Amino acid sequence: MKAPLATAFVLVACAAREPHSPEAQTSAAAPSPPGASSTAGAKEERDPAPAEERHDDDRATSSLEVPGFGPALVVPAVASKRPAAVLVGAHGAGDSPEWQCEHWGSVSRGRYFVLCPRGKSLGGSGYYYANHIELEKEVVAALAALRKRYGDGVRPGGGVYTGYSQGATMGALMVVDHGADFPHLVLVEGGWGDWTLGRAKRFAATGGKNVALVCGGTGCMHRARAATKVLERAGLRARAELVEGGGHTYVGAVGERATEIFERWLFATDR
Repeated sequence: MKAPLATAFVLVACAAREPHSPEAQTSAAAPSPPGASSTAGAKEERDPAPAEERHDDDRATSSLEVPGFGPALVVPAVASKRPAAVLVGAHGAGDSPEWQCEHWGSVSRGRYFVLCPRGKSLGGSGYYYANHIELEKEVVAALAALRKRYGDGVRPGGGVYTGYSQGATMGALMVVDHGADFPHLVLVEGGWGDWTLGRAKRFAATGGKNVALVCGGTGCMHRARAATKVLERAGLRARAELVEGGGHTYVGAVGERATEIFERWLFATDR
């Protein structure tokens, strides 16, 4: 792996309240709740509801102790005779695992174990990932903890990595070596800047298949289109989607488009 990225790079990706400036430093305040529009300068004081108080189809979000890191959150898959794959939901800087698990738990509807790594505290209710190497270590450790808790109920490999902003940018840097675990990527408002041909080929070689890049602004989309050309040259299936005027957020119209891609495009080659 490469050496840790510089601190200046660490916080370029951010909370859902900054609609048109992905490169800007963000505050530690929590993002607007899922379903809300992104508005520059808006402040959301609401704290996430305790995990045990939130339910989705009778599946309570629960805390998962991760050795060496803060506790992750898990929305368990609905019990069935077949093991379920894992969907990782990685937040942006200033965001929190509570919102990601609420958002993607609703999208997955019990078909996946939704695993949301916490990262480091910014103070208050906001969190961030120190660098892509630390994110990789945390995801690997969280995945091991999940498998220890749920055993054979967790399907090995074939999972989905979703990331917003910082979670997308750093996720794209680290996931290339974990294509077997996460062959399907949904990267929202980030994750388009570091796809060299060599990195894309490495992701394909480790089992990577599909990469969706979802943008809420034209600046993101310009770079996402360039990234898809590189990904396709490496033999990966790639797609860039623009939600014009959607803003720097993972909810609202941007979240709806990401969900549509997740449902209708991401696994088309696996069916």
